[in-house]
Amino acid sequence: MKLPVVKPRWFENSDAGPGVGVSNFEVHFRDAELTLLYERDFACRVHSARGSSGDNKAEKTNSAVGGSIFDGATLQWNKYPKFYNLSDDQIAKLTLQEYDSEEEKRMEMNAWWVAKELACRIDGAPVFSEYIHSFVTEKPGDTFFFNREYLKQFQKTTGSTQKETPGYFYIMKILKFIKEHYRVGELYMEFLKDGCKENNGDQCSWCKDAGWKGPTMARVPEPMPDRENLGHYKDVFDTSNERDTGEARPVDEFAPRANIKKNLFTANKISVNDKKKIEEFSIQYAVEEEHVTAYVQHMEEQKAYLLIRAREKQQKKRQ
Repeated sequence: MKLPVVKPRWFENSDAGPGVGVSNFEVHFRDAELTLLYERDFACRVHSARGSSGDNKAEKTNSAVGGSIFDGATLQWNKYPKFYNLSDDQIAKLTLQEYDSEEEKRMEMNAWWVAKELACRIDGAPVFSEYIHSFVTEKPGDTFFFNREYLKQFQKTTGSTQKETPGYFYIMKILKFIKEHYRVGELYMEFLKDGCKENNGDQCSWCKDAGWKGPTMARVPEPMPDRENLGHYKDVFDTSNERDTGEARPVDEFAPRANIKKNLFTANKISVNDKKKIEEFSIQYAVEEEHVTAYVQHMEEQKAYLLIRAREKQQKKRQ
């Protein structure tokens, strides 16, 4: 495709979730497609914690973007007023359905205009524009990745029905690539060229053909608490991706949220009122008790919400 040469190692820091109207499945899928297109050596995407603007690089950037657009100029929303492109005769003949359709188009045009205006202001901001550039997302119909509906269809179906999804074999090829090369945790995903060797020692044909653009490297080790210095994590250069026995460490081995959710809460081994368990967990995983308590409480609220939904569903069924 003669794409431009790009830097071979990518790191993306984002807010807590994949985004509005976007699933984690699609985020993983698109990341793998970009890896294949640009023949990246390494890529890592991290979803930072919610409500922690002090540590969250993505929230800091958003804040800086917000500050850069306050240049004293009014940001006009209603760039295209009602009936801006219609004559009096055309307005008089409009049906309610046609009016609603015109309004939808007008609102969309206003939204795109504002997005472009914001992008220009960010790029024109003194100093800030030297460190960051702003781009307007392409309209869905103009995007390079056109198969979103097929991905949704693939996700919603199973078994033989799934094979009827347009592009089924392509989707399966990408999923196989993810399985062989990526490590996917609760809040991060990491690609490494030659990651396929970790499974059975064999190099796949893609890695062989693409080759390394930069120096060969290993995976970045996941954080590990320092047992000799409680409350702290080891330096990344003193951390290994292998256990003392030589076997590979599992994904999210010491990720606090993942361990609370998978190993403790699901098995009813921790609760907000169990202060002793919370204290033990905070020491073991080098995280403050208040954060452990907050996440356990969040899980309990989610559980209550799911029970309410299940109860209402049963009631509707009986009715």
